[in-house]
Amino acid sequence: MVAPSDMDDETEALIRQLQQQDAAEYNRSRGLGRRERKAPEVYVPPPPGVGTLAKSDRPPESAKKDEGRRETRGRDQRDTRASTPAKSGGSTKSATQSAEKPAGGRASKTAEAPQSGGRSSRSRDASASTKPPLEGYVLHQEDIWKKVTPRPGGGDHCDIIYKRFDPATREEQPFHDCNRIGEYAKGENMKSLRSVTAVNRYLERRSKQKAKADRKAAAPKSAEK
Repeated sequence: MVAPSDMDDETEALIRQLQQQDAAEYNRSRGLGRRERKAPEVYVPPPPGVGTLAKSDRPPESAKKDEGRRETRGRDQRDTRASTPAKSGGSTKSATQSAEKPAGGRASKTAEAPQSGGRSSRSRDASASTKPPLEGYVLHQEDIWKKVTPRPGGGDHCDIIYKRFDPATREEQPFHDCNRIGEYAKGENMKSLRSVTAVNRYLERRSKQKAKADRKAAAPKSAEK
């Protein structure tokens, strides 16, 4: 090692600086120069009832939300009522009801006047048209009635007969210009038919004849106009 008296000032200062750096590195390796770290402070809440509300006394989050919704709804309703003008000349439902009620009792319903003559003519006609002209007959269509008779010996087979009856007089009428299968036969009248197919043919032909007669009746009126 060089004696201090044999070194100049710059060399001595450089050696001293190197020695300090070596000492600092040695201390860091041993942990002597490391800064001590303090443990983080743990928050300790105050006991219940001191300074803040206890957990059991705090309102739930759902109650806070519901209260906020109620306040918002009530504010909107107040704004709506304030912005809606009252109708002039009108009356509320309660005022109308109170006006209709007589003083000292409940409002009495206006009694409807009974119809003169009892049942209407329409109801009488309807009941008359659905009443069987003969025992065992049921209405099939328009003025045609049918009677279903089970065949002797049981089973699902049965006999069906179709007849015409005048709606007004309830008298039996024949099938005019008709054969047994419902086809057109001039001058031939059938007292009854035995199949629904024959009845449908007769009704279709009669409907066409009625429509043709109505067109002829309306033709002179249109010509006069």
